[in-house]
Amino acid sequence: MAVENSSNFRKASLPALSIALMLATFAPVSGTHAAEACAIKRSDHQQVELNRLNFDPDAPLHTRIAAPTPEIVDAFSQMAGRTATAHQPNATQLQRLTRDLASLPPLHRYMLKHHLRHFSFIDTDGPGTGLTAVVGDGGYPLFDITLRAGILDETLSAFLTAKERQLFADDGSGTSVSVNASGDALRYVLLHEASHVVDHVLKLSSELAPEFADGIWMDRRGLSAPWSEGDIAETPYRGGEPIPAEQAVALYQALSHTPFPSLYATAAAPEDFAELVAWRELSLASPASTLEFVVHDGQGSQLYALKPLENVAVLKRMEALGDFLAICAETADLPT
Repeated sequence: MAVENSSNFRKASLPALSIALMLATFAPVSGTHAAEACAIKRSDHQQVELNRLNFDPDAPLHTRIAAPTPEIVDAFSQMAGRTATAHQPNATQLQRLTRDLASLPPLHRYMLKHHLRHFSFIDTDGPGTGLTAVVGDGGYPLFDITLRAGILDETLSAFLTAKERQLFADDGSGTSVSVNASGDALRYVLLHEASHVVDHVLKLSSELAPEFADGIWMDRRGLSAPWSEGDIAETPYRGGEPIPAEQAVALYQALSHTPFPSLYATAAAPEDFAELVAWRELSLASPASTLEFVVHDGQGSQLYALKPLENVAVLKRMEALGDFLAICAETADLPT
């Protein structure tokens, strides 16, 4: 349901008991499930398909850059409302890409090694940032990842601020939202998109693995109660209309009472998984990344600030996923 005006914007009233009950429903991590999911197996038919697609799992990741397919260019062009074009990274950008790929967790690098065909970059001023697409007949999961070229030179704060402001409509109040996050956009986006690959291969969000979905998701898009009843369920990320800017404080207050690391995580189960894993890794890095959503009034005074990486419910979910992915890494004889 779209937010029409301030009087229709419901106040969040999720009791602490809701969080406590949700935390109690997390299922223990299944070592057998993780071990089976993480085994790399290829049938003869799948190998024939991979050969047809010229897939070489031994090629270094930073050498897998290729032009985006016409279908991907069309998708970004439709999102932008104008023609998007392929982008060839320059030497400095390639150096940045190589560095950030090397910084990915071992499990992410392992999954990309065995399941990533191409990286592509595209010049566009549309809303799309990254697209992870299945290629081939789907019998063996193989992906192309296409990224908006602008993130190669963008800070994470600037990237997330521009993305978050798309949620709000200018209502004349002067209220604005900004995001404070340390680091560069490229590393975060690589983590997020690579997490989609990990998720797809392990079938965590598609099969609603209990380590991830219990008490949170009913299906790929359907939130469980009480999250399906609150203000976070009506944002543009979930198909709602842009929200009047003066209601930003109420929205982030509502988010603070949930197990989601960001509003974008509420869009769909796969986005929730990718956000949780990406922010977990960034928070464990050295130096650790921070995440803060800040609402200011028209004079620049702070009205509200939220640091979701300090939310106990979010941290519990990150811990559960971290345990599962650690078992997976051990199966592949990777460092954890």
